[in-house]
Amino acid sequence: MDDTDLSLSEAASGNQLVVSRICDTLREKIVSGTILPGSVINSVELARHFGTSRTPVREALLILSQDGLISITNYRRPKVAVVTVEAIRDLYGFREAMHAYMAAAIVAKASDEELLTLKQMATSLLRTAGADPMQHLLDIESYLGEELRLCRNEVVVGALNALKYKIRWFRRVGMPTREQFLILARDRLRAAEAYAERDAFLAEAVNRSMVRKGANFCEQSFQRAAKSWSSAE
Repeated sequence: MDDTDLSLSEAASGNQLVVSRICDTLREKIVSGTILPGSVINSVELARHFGTSRTPVREALLILSQDGLISITNYRRPKVAVVTVEAIRDLYGFREAMHAYMAAAIVAKASDEELLTLKQMATSLLRTAGADPMQHLLDIESYLGEELRLCRNEVVVGALNALKYKIRWFRRVGMPTREQFLILARDRLRAAEAYAERDAFLAEAVNRSMVRKGANFCEQSFQRAAKSWSSAE
């Protein structure tokens, strides 16, 4: 590789680092609610803030649109995607189908030791359901990540990983109350116990019920939050 090729390679690497920094920053602000749904994204200001041209900004926004966080349309400035009740129902409907399938897959493929660990994680989640909501969400995501690993289906893993930021965002936009966290934690432990008992039918039923409850809780919390956003405008 000559000096020209090396310079091009270094430039490309540096460009990708900038794209990654922009993606990480915007993802965190969108998912945390610092930037509200529907907010306009100013590409020029972003380029200035990160000390770069608009090309890495456009690349980052394209990645975020693929994550479902940014809406890009012709002749309009990019915006944070709009959250709607219908979007919540669509996402949770898909998740219900995936988690029902995962229940049977986990029962069939996971070892006794792995199922015991999953049950211990679910027990811990029940103990912390009334504690710090943000930390509890992170613990839930760790548990769900373990469930996803144990289902050992690359198609399901790929589908849910492609939606992971949108799922995370909707959980925070529609943050459950402490009482709702407790209800979901009890269901999650029931599902983990059904896994351990190798009862796929019960695990699937509990998972379906739990995701439906989660959808209802998310919808209720989102509607309350949307009213506060409207009042702040």
